[in-house]
Order: sequence, then C-alpha cells, then structure tokens
Amino acid sequence: HKLVLPALSTIESLVWDAREAATRTCYDHLTTSLTSAQKTTLNGLLVIPAGQRITPLAWLRTPPGKPSAHQLG
Repeated sequence: HKLVLPALSTIESLVWDAREAATRTCYDHLTTSLTSAQKTTLNGLLVIPAGQRITPLAWLRTPPGKPSAHQLG
C-alpha cells in the first residue's frame, strides 16, 4: 500500500479553491433575496461619513472597551 501524497502546494491550492467557492456560494445565498434598498443600505456601511474617520462597518466591528463610570452613570 504505497501511497503517493500530493505536494503541499497542491493541497493548499485545493483548499484555497474550496474556500473561495464556499465564500461565493455563501455570498450568493445571503444576497440573492435582498431588495435594492437593502443593498443600498448595506453599501452605506462602507462609506466614511463626513467628519468621521472610519466607516460605520468598521465602527460596528470594533470590540467594546472597558466600561467606565461615565458610561455607567
């Protein structure tokens, strides 16, 4: 039972392709049923508002800080 294993680069390529296919499939399932208004709203999360430094999406993804007395009172 002598097996010849594929090269690591071959395995990495297969995994990369599988991940890309899964990502595309997931994206398609999530976005197919969205209305134009919903897509526009989601795209708005990628635009930096005037006077701000980051997009709303980046702000939402920021982990919360430690609570302070000011926040609790």
